[in-house]
Amino acid sequence: MAKDIAAQAKQGLFWTALFNSINFVIRFGSSIVLARVLDPVHFGLMGIGMIVVQLGRRIANFGFSLALVQKKDIDQTHYDTVFIVNTAFMTTVAVGLILLAEWIGINVFDDARVGPVLQVIALDFILKAFLAVPRAKLSREMRFRELETGRSVGMFVTLLLPVPLALMDYGVWSLVYGNLAGTFFNVIITSWYAGYFGGFQYKYQSLKDVFSFGAWAFVNNAFNYFINKVDYTLIGIFLNATMLGFYERAFNLMSLPRKRISKNVNHVLFSTFSRIQDDDERIVRGLLQATSYISFLVYPLMVWMYFAAPSMIVVLYGEKWANTVAPLQIMCISGLVNVLTMLFQPILKAKALLKQYAQVQVVYFAVLTASIYYGLTWGIIGVAWGVAFSSVVFFLLIFFLIRRNLPLSLTKFMLAQKSILVYSSVQVAALIALKVFAEPVFGVYSVEMLVSTSAISAITIVGMHLLLRFEDVDAAFQDILKQVAKMGSKVPALQRFKFFTPPKKKKKKKKKKDGKEKEADISKENPNEDKRVSPEGEGD
Repeated sequence: MAKDIAAQAKQGLFWTALFNSINFVIRFGSSIVLARVLDPVHFGLMGIGMIVVQLGRRIANFGFSLALVQKKDIDQTHYDTVFIVNTAFMTTVAVGLILLAEWIGINVFDDARVGPVLQVIALDFILKAFLAVPRAKLSREMRFRELETGRSVGMFVTLLLPVPLALMDYGVWSLVYGNLAGTFFNVIITSWYAGYFGGFQYKYQSLKDVFSFGAWAFVNNAFNYFINKVDYTLIGIFLNATMLGFYERAFNLMSLPRKRISKNVNHVLFSTFSRIQDDDERIVRGLLQATSYISFLVYPLMVWMYFAAPSMIVVLYGEKWANTVAPLQIMCISGLVNVLTMLFQPILKAKALLKQYAQVQVVYFAVLTASIYYGLTWGIIGVAWGVAFSSVVFFLLIFFLIRRNLPLSLTKFMLAQKSILVYSSVQVAALIALKVFAEPVFGVYSVEMLVSTSAISAITIVGMHLLLRFEDVDAAFQDILKQVAKMGSKVPALQRFKFFTPPKKKKKKKKKKDGKEKEADISKENPNEDKRVSPEGEGD
């Protein structure tokens, strides 16, 4: 059983990484097109709309869907009860948001354009009510390929549909319609895979079974919302929608690794750790292995983004987005720290440490709010520094909480990243040298500088691995290659290639024993041992 869980976890991590790699490319490409067609104010309006919508989503979702994954014993009435409760709350919040949308836009954000955006995007609540239980069901069954298929198709629609709409001059509505369409396709595909489109077997006892965990999950979700949106809210109130548009672009670029790698991988880790929640040693081993894999992806990407930011923003997005460069570089620090911090969250949920986690979040929220409010004096650059400082504080608080409940030391955690720390140190040194010697020749915002930064990053990481060949990195590559070969072996067109052909198992030939050999074998056995079958049906 332990091997089955480990195999399912590795397969889940592979499918998550595969879909998110494709997602990353599409998201990055569509963001370039949209940034050139739309204005910063359009992204600012959508950012304000998502502040309110995500607040309502946190209020409506009591975290019961997480309880469906974490609890050991679940039946059909639990799924139906959670579905009914979620649908009722989310529909109520959607109606309330539609009625209050215009008042919120004028009185809170001082912008009448916000109201209509909120009224339309509130429909997302009702759609999400049909998504929560099917996703929980697939996560509980560790069917991550199906889960990621639904999520990825929805995300592709969300990213690709706004492009033609923006070209047809739909403005902010291209983003709104893309978000709704993506959620709709996610609901249809995920529900079909899960075989669940809703049910009406409400049972009070089932609600009680998930309420305790769900209530604390709701508290954590609420704090997560305020933590994630306090910077958007304060910028929207004290600055303006245009500044929020610049900040939103920087934040989203920084968040790509966190959202596409760490956040979705956490769904796999949560399901896995929930199955082994009583085995602390195995949880720590799983965490350290996940940290090693994730850090190998995130460290080089964040280092590259920091040095490539000036040329990348101007070349790909246009000069009108130049104010995004400095906040993006600063937030690369918080992006790296946040990815590592998020790896602890599945453990806290699986071990039902949500109350302690909520206490840590209260402290973090206070530090974050104070830092951002103080940083507003220097505009979005000051806000970015406030976020970076607070993310380090949050990491330390979460780590010490984990350390009190699991046999994990800071030394072990850092040693899990030793390989990529060495590789990235060389990458940083090479990019600093490039900046010193090549910038005066190419220019800070040139295409040549962007290409050179990307090439040097790839060469240093690959070159250092070929030179040092750390075992943990090799093991990660081997796991990836095995999953690629396994996936390719199911495609008829690829089966002719040796790489995608699984090795045939050799059949062991059974040797026939003559009478003397049998007697010799029997003589070796303990003559005093009773070979009769026990009353429970267990024998030798």
